[in-house]
Amino acid sequence: YQNRRAQWAARLLLDPANSISEVAHRLAYADSAHLSNTFKRCFGMSPREYRRLYDAVPVLRRPARL
Repeated sequence: YQNRRAQWAARLLLDPANSISEVAHRLAYADSAHLSNTFKRCFGMSPREYRRLYDAVPVLRRPARL
């Protein structure tokens, strides 16, 4: 269950409009520290590090429909 929640958190964190504390609240973590600890255990990096990593990766865009 924790891994699934952490995976969902990872998806939500890709949207910069979602703050880490907002993601924690939305997924029913006690607080952002609890999310961070669980996330680090599952992914080997903090939510902030995850965001930095994926901010550096260029977004692949789909070709426009004709």
